[in-house]
Amino acid sequence: MIIIAAIGAIGISVTSRLQAVYAVEVIGLNTAEWGLVIGVSQTIGVLLRIPLGRLAGILGRRKCILIDYIVRPFYFLGFAYSRSF
Repeated sequence: MIIIAAIGAIGISVTSRLQAVYAVEVIGLNTAEWGLVIGVSQTIGVLLRIPLGRLAGILGRRKCILIDYIVRPFYFLGFAYSRSF
């Protein structure tokens, strides 16, 4: 599980740099719109950190990680197929 998490973290760090280029050049967002997307994403992450931590305490860490691995590809697919702000 640790190896899978490490590979996932490397993949996210690589793709996060490319997402900005994709958002500006392919989708057509300007830098202010991309900044808003990142800001909203980070704010949601901060607000959900404690509730999701409690959920991990209830369900167990392994189940929550597996749920994350199932849900995460939909984020990337949604981003890849989006065509406007």
